[in-house]
Amino acid sequence: MRPEVLRLLEAMDGRIPAFVFGPGTDVLAWNRLGARIGLDFDAMAEEERNGAFLIFLGPRTRELHPNWSEVADDTVAGLRAEAGRTPDNARLCRVVHELRERSEEFRLRWEAQAVQERMRGTKLYRHPEVGELVVTFEALVLPADPGQTLCTYTAEKGAASERALRALAAGLEAEAGAEVEVPVAEAEVPGAEVGAGVAPV
Repeated sequence: MRPEVLRLLEAMDGRIPAFVFGPGTDVLAWNRLGARIGLDFDAMAEEERNGAFLIFLGPRTRELHPNWSEVADDTVAGLRAEAGRTPDNARLCRVVHELRERSEEFRLRWEAQAVQERMRGTKLYRHPEVGELVVTFEALVLPADPGQTLCTYTAEKGAASERALRALAAGLEAEAGAEVEVPVAEAEVPGAEVGAGVAPV
């Protein structure tokens, strides 16, 4: 991950949930609000941080996505589209192979050969803290970083989901305020980084 992209994620934190995805739907980086609306990537092993793995093999995704079947269809169709663009991508091939071996639901969808690349749309979450959350996403290809896509999530202005996002952001700020403050002498050490707020893989 380029430092400039990580800074962009951090700049959006507290206002816009955002992620960077790599080949095969690997989750490469995210900001705190991004993780707050979905899954705790910090608690996962690196090899588990993959969107397709989480949809088909994750224990919580059916609870998180009320429209799980639609999300599963879109995920496989997106992988099919990616395979058409980059058929020799080793990571993508490994992801597809493993899911075909481990998930019958994935295998059946893959064999249906639906192809669709969604660069924008709506996502529905059943959030344990704020209830139903409806957000629109924009997938922005990073031309300087082949295979990487920045995804942002926003809610309609004035809608309940916008208020829910604000509540989640306020919770993050409250948690940050409760953290132990770094002594001034330590904070001034050259190279020390305090409160980055962005998690790269």
